[in-house]
Amino acid sequence: MKKIGISILIIIILIIIGVILYMYWPTPTYAPVSAPPQANQMQPSANAPATTAPAAVIVQPQSETVVRLGNNPSLGNFLTAMNGMTLYIFKNDAPGVSNCSGQCAVIWPALLVSEQNVAGAAGIGGMVGTIEKPDGTYQATYNDMPLYFYVNDRVPGDTLGDGINNVWAVVQP
Repeated sequence: MKKIGISILIIIILIIIGVILYMYWPTPTYAPVSAPPQANQMQPSANAPATTAPAAVIVQPQSETVVRLGNNPSLGNFLTAMNGMTLYIFKNDAPGVSNCSGQCAVIWPALLVSEQNVAGAAGIGGMVGTIEKPDGTYQATYNDMPLYFYVNDRVPGDTLGDGINNVWAVVQP
């Protein structure tokens, strides 16, 4: 009887260790695949025979999905980043231009992306793209308007920044 009790205790300890490892084990990250050279970047060698066939087949890299739909009863559908955090637009921005810098950028951090080729999840309508910031990073845009987070939104679905100073708004599709 004592052996069965010890066996059960060992099994319970192993399960607890397994759960802890599962919860805290780091998730692997992968580097993005670089795009193939574009046709206008390829130069034939001087010894290459003349041909009428294309030099290469151009394959467009897959887009990084950076925006999806969120929803709540008071606002209906709105855009979120893939982590579920609400996205905002700044009414003082111009299409393709961010006018939020300095302290503004501290309170309203930009949705930065790792590449120019981005997309939105199904159902968001509109066009997801990027603008290049002065520091060389890329900020995601929706219908050419830069996208931001609000620093006081703490959990996915928070919309605390909506309507602040009548210049910040949740992005609705």
